[in-house]
Amino acid sequence: MNEYPFSIFKRADRPFYLVSFKDENGKYLPPVSTKKRTEDEAKQTAFLWLRDGIPQKQATVDVNQLSLKDTARKIASKEEAEVLLKELKRHGWVKSYILADSTAAQDFPAFLLDFWDWETSAYIKEKRRKNHGIHKLIVPIRNRRRPCIGFRTLKAEY
Repeated sequence: MNEYPFSIFKRADRPFYLVSFKDENGKYLPPVSTKKRTEDEAKQTAFLWLRDGIPQKQATVDVNQLSLKDTARKIASKEEAEVLLKELKRHGWVKSYILADSTAAQDFPAFLLDFWDWETSAYIKEKRRKNHGIHKLIVPIRNRRRPCIGFRTLKAEY
């Protein structure tokens, strides 16, 4: 039998055949329903999809793009996400990025509220330690500046 770049199979609880394409490494990608009830029709559909791309709701997806999406879905940790983002930045596709649990992921109004918090701010503690004059500015930031600033992150590039 010929070695195809995909596998066609039917699950017992489904009426349609599924096709699972191989990526560059020879590993099978998640299966996609062909919406065909016979194996020959499913095989024809698989060859069409291999040539033209897999039709989706918005557009067609190439088999290589399906492999890339599968790789992105398999990211399980913060370190793996950072490796992918660093590689994208190295190639020039991403200028900068912010990981979810980093200090830069804090939005600007929250940063200002923390910065001017009289009890917890390192800046205010240092000013008070050196006996420098400082006023309580928490009220103007809460009431006036928050609607103007919006919810941008600290490291955003616009």
